[in-house]
Amino acid sequence: MKQTFTLFFFMIATLQGVAQGLVDYYQTGGVRSRKQQNQLHMRFDPYLAPQWYLMTEGFVRRDKGTLDQSLNGLLTTSSVTSLGWSVGGGVTFRNKWAVEAGLAQSPVHNDAHVNSRPPVSVVTRGDRGSVFLRGKLALLSTSKQWHRSGFWLTGGVWATPNEGDLKDQYTVTGYTRRGFDAVDKMTLITRSQTSNNLTGLLELGLEYRVRLSKQIDVGAFARHNWGLGDALTTDISYQMNDRFVGQTTLRAKGTGASYGLTMRYIFQHPTVATKSSLYQLKGNR
Repeated sequence: MKQTFTLFFFMIATLQGVAQGLVDYYQTGGVRSRKQQNQLHMRFDPYLAPQWYLMTEGFVRRDKGTLDQSLNGLLTTSSVTSLGWSVGGGVTFRNKWAVEAGLAQSPVHNDAHVNSRPPVSVVTRGDRGSVFLRGKLALLSTSKQWHRSGFWLTGGVWATPNEGDLKDQYTVTGYTRRGFDAVDKMTLITRSQTSNNLTGLLELGLEYRVRLSKQIDVGAFARHNWGLGDALTTDISYQMNDRFVGQTTLRAKGTGASYGLTMRYIFQHPTVATKSSLYQLKGNR
């Protein structure tokens, strides 16, 4: 019992000492002494001050178009996998919120898959340049020091200023046997064009970030995209023995998913006191 009371009073004394050393950052009436002010700067600056950074990303993206009709099963569409990258900059507030913007190079694709023997695929790539604005919210920290590592929820919007250009035009011809002595000629004519208007994407994702040093962060992310408007359309006309049979349109909005890696360089971070202190010895600077 005596040991229990001794430990209890020791804990109370320790907590009182810590409480005297850490003054509330938002204390009314101002800081009472320069010693307290230095302690506040060393304790709170890395957490409260904005951190400006440059970022770059590399990723793999999959997107898939939609068909108005399949022409009785003759046509289907498949996902297209491609590489993309982005660069930009941003700012982090209190290591809880972040906002970043930049330029992304990630094309929208169409894949008109002809169910023939052998099968034929006509892949068309749209305009690549997009600008984006993204917000981030820290969900779970895996580091005790200023949330340096952890999971972030991300969400944003992309905008692509299309030019309405004619991208590709193909004619695909094949022959099928009907009976022993009859051969049918099948012809597909495709014409792909980008939109004349601005199109965009919505994104929602999850990112895990690790702080490697005072200025370098790396992370991995997974994001899903929803297309806003037809960024690329492919008109397909179907002929049999040079006679028109039907037509359909393949539309690419950019809906899909992306997986990649990101790196940040923090070029402006909080300035803390240079005097030796227990906080610096503990790595809290």
